[in-house]
Amino acid sequence: MNLQQVLNEQVKRRGDILDMDKFVIDLVAKYPKGNFSILDDQGQKRFVADADFWPWRDELLAQIEQDIDDISKLMEIESTERFN
Repeated sequence: MNLQQVLNEQVKRRGDILDMDKFVIDLVAKYPKGNFSILDDQGQKRFVADADFWPWRDELLAQIEQDIDDISKLMEIESTERFN
């Protein structure tokens, strides 16, 4: 797998998470008394009503953003090395 494929996967993952967050926000707005949950990367339920739900999502997105940034930097280094 090359860096471009890894980058594309991370960008897609970020988009999927943002789409899911929008869906959850809309669902909670429509059904405020619901007890909604989603599964995390380890298959554990994360309940939207829990105090750590949104900080967890923010941390997850921050990590993905960092991964995207790191991969982009590696691609830039790789590209520079090819031209030298």
